[in-house]
Amino acid sequence: MKKKSFEKIYDFLKYDLGLDDSCILLGLKLSSKNNTLLPISLWSYGIIDCEELDKFYKFLYETS
Repeated sequence: MKKKSFEKIYDFLKYDLGLDDSCILLGLKLSSKNNTLLPISLWSYGIIDCEELDKFYKFLYETS
């Protein structure tokens, strides 16, 4: 993933969804460990809810 792309995702998760750095880091570790997409890892472990998952996918779609 490009550094600029990650910065945009990080900013979205931190400032739009209000996630702590530790939650974002946990999501990254889980997605890497389980070989799943970051949004799915965050949702499946209860870090974000369905509404936030939808916002995350909309953000990804709009910024791609």
